[in-house]
Amino acid sequence: MIGWLIFAMSTALTAQDDGRRPDTPPLDYGPRQVRVQTEFIEVSTTQLDELMFGEQAPATDGALREEVGRLITQGKATLVETLMAVTESGNKASAESIREFIYPTEFEGPQVPDEVRSDAKGAEPVPKPRDFAVGYTPSAWETRNLAAALTPKNEAGVNDPARKVMVFLKCGISQ
Repeated sequence: MIGWLIFAMSTALTAQDDGRRPDTPPLDYGPRQVRVQTEFIEVSTTQLDELMFGEQAPATDGALREEVGRLITQGKATLVETLMAVTESGNKASAESIREFIYPTEFEGPQVPDEVRSDAKGAEPVPKPRDFAVGYTPSAWETRNLAAALTPKNEAGVNDPARKVMVFLKCGISQ
């Protein structure tokens, strides 16, 4: 069985202007941006249960990510995909990673030749033609897109005294 860990990290960004005069206050207005990064990590369900609910379960998100990083380094977990997107207040952004997977959908049945001869003229048939049998052979193909997608929407209030940033996150992976 396979379990998935999806880590989503967001960072608030504000507009900066390195060319401003030294006597002007720092820019704290303009478009409020959010950078969202997601990681799709594949682990066994046993490891997932231990990480999330075990006796030694990490207490913080950072500790959990460090432990998963160790599992990846040891080859016990797989980092399947990483996506990042930046969006301004009130806007949506998207990031996608698509790989084409081509696979057979129809096959011709196995075949055993009635007789097999060598290239020499007048040669006798080979005694065991079944040794030259051909298995199922693909005859039609289809393509499937294997994709990961991230679509964050940033709702950062410019005049919000609490300086809250709300991010609506939609992410997924198909296999």
